[in-house]
Amino acid sequence: MATTISQLGDKNIAATVHFYGWWPFSVNIAGGTRYDANVEQDMVDGFDRVHNTFVAKGIPVIVGEWALLSYDYTRPGIIERGELLKFFEAVGYHARIRKLTTMLWDAGSFLNRNDLQWRDPGLYALMKASWTTRSATASSDQIYVPRTGTITSKALTLNLNGASFRSLRQGSTVLTIGTDYTVSGTTLTLTSAGLTRLVGNRAPGVNANLEAHFSQGVPWPISIISYDPPTQAGATGTTSSFTIPTQFRGDQLATMEAKYADGSPAGPANWTSYKEFWSNFQPDYAANTILLKPEFFAEVNDGSTVTLTFHFWSGTQITYRVTRSGTSVTGRSPGCRAAARLLLSSPHDAPELSPPAATLTPLNPLLGNRNGGAMGNPLLDAEDARERLEAWQANASRRAADTQAASAGLRALRVTASDAHGIVEVTVDSTGAMADVRLSARAQRVSLEQTQQAIMGAYRNARVKLAEAAAEVVRETVGADSATGRALLAGFRTADTEDEEGRY
Repeated sequence: MATTISQLGDKNIAATVHFYGWWPFSVNIAGGTRYDANVEQDMVDGFDRVHNTFVAKGIPVIVGEWALLSYDYTRPGIIERGELLKFFEAVGYHARIRKLTTMLWDAGSFLNRNDLQWRDPGLYALMKASWTTRSATASSDQIYVPRTGTITSKALTLNLNGASFRSLRQGSTVLTIGTDYTVSGTTLTLTSAGLTRLVGNRAPGVNANLEAHFSQGVPWPISIISYDPPTQAGATGTTSSFTIPTQFRGDQLATMEAKYADGSPAGPANWTSYKEFWSNFQPDYAANTILLKPEFFAEVNDGSTVTLTFHFWSGTQITYRVTRSGTSVTGRSPGCRAAARLLLSSPHDAPELSPPAATLTPLNPLLGNRNGGAMGNPLLDAEDARERLEAWQANASRRAADTQAASAGLRALRVTASDAHGIVEVTVDSTGAMADVRLSARAQRVSLEQTQQAIMGAYRNARVKLAEAAAEVVRETVGADSATGRALLAGFRTADTEDEEGRY
């Protein structure tokens, strides 16, 4: 083509190429979640070939279509925004220094055709800046802070791109260097004190939005996010309609792996275990679900069990198992079962607690005080007996209703407690039996023995809370000092309820 254009000798002819980046990153498949060396090198190599083939020979080039294949404002999260910003900044720079003219391909995701406003003004500002200069970026535009435990400092690596750091801001407020953050070379560190202030009450999700300002280009956005490790529950469905109940708890999904029992990739694109975002799976943060698409199950072997690993941007990974039988699909989270096995392998026993049935043994209402008392007669006359019987019946009915309410309240009890280090959460039901176990991301960084101890600690703390909750129910119904109340509470009192929470 270059030869043909040169032979024509027409200065009004230009070559055109399309560029959508490194394919795994452009659609989020095969683990391509980040703007990494593969994405950068693919861009450099492609632009170099175009420059050397055409521009270097005096033939102008228009990159007539460019963007990312799966960038779609109606399908957020396929490409994480910070990684997308790095890509767009680099395209502007590498095209500019090679004298390639770029034309953004926009099917409506960039410019709102109704009001002619950019859907993401920050992205547009970055693209516009890249026409003349570089903008600094960072290793991430997110800092995740656990919602429990001590808040520690968090660091980001700055990619200065020829700029120098100037300030860190929250809106119009300039944060204080040395107190809120520090900068050393290309490392920006948010201090524990600064993060503690920024996260506030640590509500799940984005707590603060910051901007790092530099000597050139546009600021780099940084979101401070509080999160708990996501949790999932069992589900049933079909190959055409299957959703996994998922409590995201402030975190966001990055990608999903799918493997058969032998470790081989399951589902479409069976050359990789990492499936294509949205085409195979789709998070719904408002509904607290992850949808597994029919396209995924279409290439899952019938009768097989597939282990899914969900990777979240906080670094948390959770596993889930789905079994396909014809068009039926069942799913379960193995976390609770695995934790239960750890507990059973512990040298400690986990006794069950059962609240005893209350026994009421009222005196015969037709008898007076056997010691004479005010009546002075052990046997009442007919009128007194009738009045006493009616009063006793009313009192018995009231006590029965109170006892029923107490029993119902106790049966409904379900409490959750964690160990002192936030490794595990244990839920117990009204009998004191373990109903659920949830391992946090920290469980992956401690030994089996430490995890066992954490489970036992959380279990005992849950029993303490159960006894406290039971006492509250009894106090509000039959009264803790009544015979019925004492009988009901006896089953909830254990020898290890004194200051257990402080010991684990």
